[in-house]
Formats: sequence, C-alpha cells, structure tokens
Amino acid sequence: MRRTSPLLVILLLLPLLAAAPASAPAGQGAGGAFFYKVTFHGELAIAQWTTCPTWEVGLQCEETVAIVSDARTSELWSGGRLRDREDRVILQRFWYEVVELVDPETGDVELSTRPFRESFGGTNLATVSIDTRARAAEAEAAAISMNTTDYQADTTYTETVAFQGSWQGIGPLVDLHERPAPSAPTWIHFDMTNGWQRSATAVGTIDGQPITAPLAPDGAVIIHARQMSLSVYPPRP
Repeated sequence: MRRTSPLLVILLLLPLLAAAPASAPAGQGAGGAFFYKVTFHGELAIAQWTTCPTWEVGLQCEETVAIVSDARTSELWSGGRLRDREDRVILQRFWYEVVELVDPETGDVELSTRPFRESFGGTNLATVSIDTRARAAEAEAAAISMNTTDYQADTTYTETVAFQGSWQGIGPLVDLHERPAPSAPTWIHFDMTNGWQRSATAVGTIDGQPITAPLAPDGAVIIHARQMSLSVYPPRP
C-alpha cells in the first residue's frame, strides 16, 4: 500500500499548470540572488482507497487517491508572482501487482510493485467545502482530465472522469507543527507548517460509480494548515 503524506501533498495543490520556475539556477542571473517562496493557507482533505491494505506477493491491487482543497496559495520568485484562491480536486489511480525484489549483492528481499496502469489528473473547475475545524468535507468535479498510461498495452492517452467525495471527521484534533531547515553551501531552504488535522471516514464515486475498495489504514484525513516553503540561492560569482 502506498503512503500519502498530508504535509507533502500541500505542494500538489498549487495552481494547476502554474508556470513558476521549478529550480533556481535556470532563473538566477549572474551577480544576483534568487529566491522562491511557496505559501498555502486553508483546508484540504485526503482519501486513499485500496484493495490491498497489506501486501503479499502476487496480489493484484487497485488504489485511488483523492486530494481536495479550498485554500489560498501563492508562489513568489525573483521577478514574478502567482496567486490563487480556487477550489481544486486532484485524482490519482493505480493498478499494479505486488512483486518480490531481491538485492543481488546482499540477498535482502523487499516487496515492490509492477504497474499495469496509472492515471493522474486535476482540475480547478470544482466545488469544494471543508470545515475549518476539520469536522467534514465535500467535493465535486464534473470533468477531470486524466493522463493515463497503460503499461501492458504500451500506450498513453487522455480520458475525462467525474468525481464526488465526502469526508466525516472522527476523533480529536491533532496539532501539526513542522519546522525543518536544511541548508547547503550553495543554497538555503526553510519549511514551516502549522495547523491541525482530524482523522476521517470517506466515500467517493467516479463517473457515478461508488469506489468499492475500502479505505487504507489511516487513509482519510481533513487538515487545516498554513505552510511556507522558502529557498534562497546566493549570487553567482
């Protein structure tokens, strides 16, 4: 079963198809410093359904991950700015077989996957409502453009699907606080996340058909977060 980190997926919820630079060197001019700042403030809900909550060799599995958001996001970099305040839905789907991998040097064995098919897509043309205290969430998108790869047929194509989902919070609120600050001789990077989250139950449909796979263990959560990520690259000699 794949694990989806609630904190990492916040970066997926930046404005879809944004054209901000992905790394500093491409936009850094000689003699000038370059910075890139990403902020997120608001709510998101995540659900992961899987037919394989535990892995065994030979299992053929199907997984669906839904990430929905109603938040303010922004990207700021040397020479540019991009802001967004739109609902959005991201959908990820996986079909695979669990296989065994053996390290030829150590003989260590681990379980991995052999994909049959994968599909990824997202849209801002969605309606999302999430309670600030993470008690409930609703999301609907009538047309999500999905980029799908069929590894067995060796083909890639685009398809459109509809998604509808609802979350119900369960249990207590849990505080979120992360402030790692790694750096290197050629750059400085700082992350900060504050907020709270609540475990949830979730149900969903794709093209009107219920997602029948059960939720993965700890597979649904509702989050309120404020996150900032800043990278600074010093001037080039």
